[in-house]
Amino acid sequence: MNTLIISDIHFGHPKTPTSFIVSNFHTFFEENHELFAELDVLFIAGDITDRLIKIWDPVWKDIFRWYQWLMKYCEDHGIILRILEGTKSHDRGQASIAEGFERSDKIDFRYIDTMTIETLEGLDVLYVPDDMCLGAEELKKEVQATLKSFKKTKVDICVLHGLFNYQLPMVNDLSFFDEDYMSSITRLFISIGHVHSFSERGKIIAQGSFDRLAHNEEEEKGAVYVDTDTMEWKRVINKNAMTYHTVDVSNMGSHKDLRKIVKGLREGSKIRLEGPATNALIQNVKELPELYPAMEWSVKKEKEDKVVNIRPVTITTKAIVLNEATLSREYESHLKDLGYEEEVITDQLKVLEELLLN
Repeated sequence: MNTLIISDIHFGHPKTPTSFIVSNFHTFFEENHELFAELDVLFIAGDITDRLIKIWDPVWKDIFRWYQWLMKYCEDHGIILRILEGTKSHDRGQASIAEGFERSDKIDFRYIDTMTIETLEGLDVLYVPDDMCLGAEELKKEVQATLKSFKKTKVDICVLHGLFNYQLPMVNDLSFFDEDYMSSITRLFISIGHVHSFSERGKIIAQGSFDRLAHNEEEEKGAVYVDTDTMEWKRVINKNAMTYHTVDVSNMGSHKDLRKIVKGLREGSKIRLEGPATNALIQNVKELPELYPAMEWSVKKEKEDKVVNIRPVTITTKAIVLNEATLSREYESHLKDLGYEEEVITDQLKVLEELLLN
């Protein structure tokens, strides 16, 4: 079974326009038409949208056209299409709109928003959308329960939306998939969406996002193609992905240095200058849109280290021998500092005296 896995498309993104991503999809499939001619299944593993999109938002026009094109492409080429619900704050169940599109009986399509298993071309596929939020152990129990309900001990493929600890080890989050457990129940491979950077580890293949969406993900983008007969897989690169380019200007002081970098970038590129706040280019960043109007500019200033002089502090303490007399005196002084009236203080001292007698 030849499979293509795409995830983290993020239509409605504030920085990378939806129309741009849709256009990239068309180009991506045209450029890889020969490879995709043998495609059996297309998995879209979550996060089709970036946010809740109001129905009157013009972005929907591009999304509707994309769905119509995708359905037609899969129908024309006999491709099974599966769309998995992604992160709730992104997808918001909006991918379910695909179920309402008028389509031919020839296309095998399902939108999946719950943990389930199905058999495709003789291979068992486990789907887990990113709506569990149960913690690693509870998530493991849910997977075990799903396997049991389908009378399975293993599956051939897992299509997940979430993350493994190795992908973001710095995040203190217990909602990770258990890497060892998921690998032990999977015969062929695990595809996972959510983290936008590509990675692979053992049976795990994280395809990353289809397009670039931010400056901290300037690496190559695209999809992953897997031939399950040979278990050979390859990355299919989205060559037209949006350009996000970070420039370290720490050792730059003139537009001449910057011009050499900008010259090689296409129109619409998003350029971020990074360096000390005292850098001349960063201080005069407002001039750049006038000099280079075809580019989008932003700045990330390095935090300046502040020197803090710490003086030794001498703490003077006075030892107090606690007995009946000193305790009453200290307690009376404390109550006066708190602003209590004389009557209240007298009553409290009487209570203290009774306690000491007992």
